[in-house]
Amino acid sequence: MKTDDTKESATPVAKPKREIVPPIAEPAKENVKAVSTEAKQKAVQEQKTDQEQKTDQEQKADQDQKALERDGLRPLWRQYTSGNFFVGIVNRNNEVVITNKEYSLIGIFSNGLAIARSKKTKRFGFVDRHGNEVIPCNWHSVGPFSEYMAGVINENRRCGYVDVTGRLVIPCTWVEGWPFREGLARVQSEYRKIGMIDKRGKNVIPCIWKKMSDCSEGLIGVQDDSGKCGFINKTGKVVIPCRWKQVWIFCEGMAVVQDFNKRLGFIDKSGELVIPCRWKKVNFFRDGLAKVSDSKSFFFRDKWVYIDKQGNIVK
Repeated sequence: MKTDDTKESATPVAKPKREIVPPIAEPAKENVKAVSTEAKQKAVQEQKTDQEQKTDQEQKADQDQKALERDGLRPLWRQYTSGNFFVGIVNRNNEVVITNKEYSLIGIFSNGLAIARSKKTKRFGFVDRHGNEVIPCNWHSVGPFSEYMAGVINENRRCGYVDVTGRLVIPCTWVEGWPFREGLARVQSEYRKIGMIDKRGKNVIPCIWKKMSDCSEGLIGVQDDSGKCGFINKTGKVVIPCRWKQVWIFCEGMAVVQDFNKRLGFIDKSGELVIPCRWKKVNFFRDGLAKVSDSKSFFFRDKWVYIDKQGNIVK
């Protein structure tokens, strides 16, 4: 089962079943206006509530990330004939705005911080957009920040998570860990089985699965010990039975599945096979359309077509 969560292409990791209901009378214009105003007010209130729930550090991380995007700042590294690396941060015009010779690597920024590797200690930490080391380079390895949490690996090769201040929120007890998605992160136990933890470190989905995808649209692709794949929800309940060779993450209410004849199709969130498994290559749905191919040729010679969510080819 593939666990890639990009939305560009799919090769093997589920929209609710539509019910036919009788038409209802169109509401009066006054009611439509009232409902629209109420919906806007509710959306604004939810945004305020979400902002209030963020800590001061998380809000600062958001501000730093916006500043980075505004200025177009990004890391730059080069290797000269002498073998030395020049490391710094450049703006959108490729002008060096920060030079720091203390690091052999500066990575991509996320949540306002970038991975940095110290030349002196050979360890990893994080720097801000000014080149300041805000999380000391004391870790054997680190992952990028996602949802204000970053995976870190200690000298015993165990994985835990730190917040944007560098505080170790989740102890280093896991064999392996992945970035947080929708409030959950995949972790691997010492028995090589995979489950999920929340941001408090609670093992909300037991480590009983052979393979697992990130959480997407509230559902998680899993593979059982027999090698068959299906989906569970955020509580760990199986909502789509494991009967597929491979499955991918949900995108716009649809997920790619592969049968045991190695053909690809799409299921909705009820698990119904909406688009039969007849394609050899597919992309995820985007804006209601998915790119598919039935060709065996090389990628650049494939004949691709677009289909809608009913499986109809769109001219």
